[in-house]
Amino acid sequence: MEERPTGQYVRRLWFLHEFLTGRKVPVADASTGNYVPLLDPRAYYATLGSRSRRHRVVNNLVGNADFCPTVRRTDRLAGFEAAGLATEAARIVADFDEDAIRRAVSCLYTKETRSSFDIEGERPSASRTERYVSLLRAVPNVARLTREELLRLRNATVDPRYADHEYRSDQVYVGEQVDLARQRIHFVAACPGDVPRLMEGLLNAFARIEGSGVDPIVLAAALSFGFVFIHPFQDGNGRLHRPDRKANLFIKLCLRNAGKLSPGKRRSHFGEMKDGEVTAMESAVQKRLGAFRGHRDRHEGDGEQRWRRR
Repeated sequence: MEERPTGQYVRRLWFLHEFLTGRKVPVADASTGNYVPLLDPRAYYATLGSRSRRHRVVNNLVGNADFCPTVRRTDRLAGFEAAGLATEAARIVADFDEDAIRRAVSCLYTKETRSSFDIEGERPSASRTERYVSLLRAVPNVARLTREELLRLRNATVDPRYADHEYRSDQVYVGEQVDLARQRIHFVAACPGDVPRLMEGLLNAFARIEGSGVDPIVLAAALSFGFVFIHPFQDGNGRLHRPDRKANLFIKLCLRNAGKLSPGKRRSHFGEMKDGEVTAMESAVQKRLGAFRGHRDRHEGDGEQRWRRR
């Protein structure tokens, strides 16, 4: 810093050193030089940022020192953004009566609940299924995601006998039994002693990026990855984050905060729809979205490119 006080890369490194370690370098504050963004917004998803006068750097990171995901702007992600799926979804929903949407959502929530428990190899009772459906409906109404709120949501997904009041205190991992004496370990979660700090960082990052203008699906994916990497609970983590499911907690909250999802109204002037009508409406929606479901998968090795529909 003394040799190159206006160098933008030096100032970025200076900021990151103090940001990540919490230790102040014994040099005077920068007094000259234009403010530079910490991340290049053309290459990374970034917030509008806040100015650090000491370093003359704009901190546009998505997170904080305890939890800070970085997401590159790839051509594939740019293609999904350009597809305008949110606009198309809103147009499709507008074609149906509000009561029909409400009934369809109720039907899909029930199907989603059964699928989620199937993944865990469980057969929940009718009362537990209803609790989980109620949880899915209530997520868009969550005002602020806190440790207490996460614990409440988690406890709603598990048997009451296994309710927790704190994050896990044991080490957890994902593996498979190879034989009677050996296991193949696929993933070791964060050390239990680090979980409170990591989760505080994740929740603070979530609060920081609200209204940041970054695509809500990108943010939800980054938060979901962090959540499952930390694995804060002994059980129930999958049902909260489930990345391939509509029940994803972070997708719902990020969409809600971006104005793409709301609890909805409760009018009921067309009466109850029959199951067949719900199925017909779901089929119509799927057909209208069919154009967005084809995409290319690259298969490395033989250089062949295949197209498939999901």
